Formats: sequence, structure tokens, C-alpha cells
Amino acid sequence: MIRGSKVKPSEVPFPSLGRNGLFRLLDLSLPGIVSSRMKHTIKRYLKRSGFRDLLVEHVPGDTPFTVRLIAVGRPVHTISERELERLKHLKESLLQVLNEGVDHPSKADSEKLRLLLAKLEPSMKRAYYSQKPKSKLNRSLFT
Repeated sequence: MIRGSKVKPSEVPFPSLGRNGLFRLLDLSLPGIVSSRMKHTIKRYLKRSGFRDLLVEHVPGDTPFTVRLIAVGRPVHTISERELERLKHLKESLLQVLNEGVDHPSKADSEKLRLLLAKLEPSMKRAYYSQKPKSKLNRSLFT
């Protein structure tokens, strides 16, 4: 359910040119869930593309073996060609990352998705998560 609304995410309409309101920005049927980092990357891209009140979640799919990844949000201004182009790029990039030889969507690379999305949104070039594991504390201080 969407906060403050009795509408389910799967019942929200898709965006169309010149309209304003709550829209279903992404709807993909997958054989399993994606990682929380992947959902965070999608939400971050949509926020920088001009959408607010975002919700990216999994809902049950058409069959017991699938789930749907749905993103719902409101545009800051009325929907333009730019926003529609960015939504199309998001879907294509996500499908490309999910189809790159991974056996389950949870193993898809969120960093690769971030780099693909950075082609249209330059602010996505900055890494949000560090690639290196945190260094261990100096244990000699505590002995």
C-alpha cells in the first residue's frame, strides 16, 4: 500500500505526457527479489530524474514463482519527454544488468546499474557505497 492512500501500487496508472499525479514508473516481472542496494540505486536515480514520494517494492507476481518490482512516485512538474526518456533508460539498463549471466536477480550488480544510469544522470557517477571493506580497528588499543 502507498502511504496515505488506499491504492495498491499495481493499480496506479503509467505516466503519460503532460500529466501530473501518482504514477507507476517501473513494473518488471522477475523470478526473484533484487537486493536492497539495487532498489536504493533505482530510487536514487528516480529522485534525481525529477520524481518525489518514491516507493520501490516487490509485490507478488502473476505466478507463484515470480515477483514484480514496482516503483511508484510523483513528478515534481508535469511529465515531459525528458522524464519519459529517463524511465525508458532505467528499464533498459535494469534489464541489461539482470540478463548478464546471473542466475538470480538478487545477485545482479548494483554498481553496474549505477554506471549505466550515470550516462543520463551525471550525479550517479559518484559512488554511494564504498567498494572497499572497512578497515579493522586497531585492536592494540583495547588490550
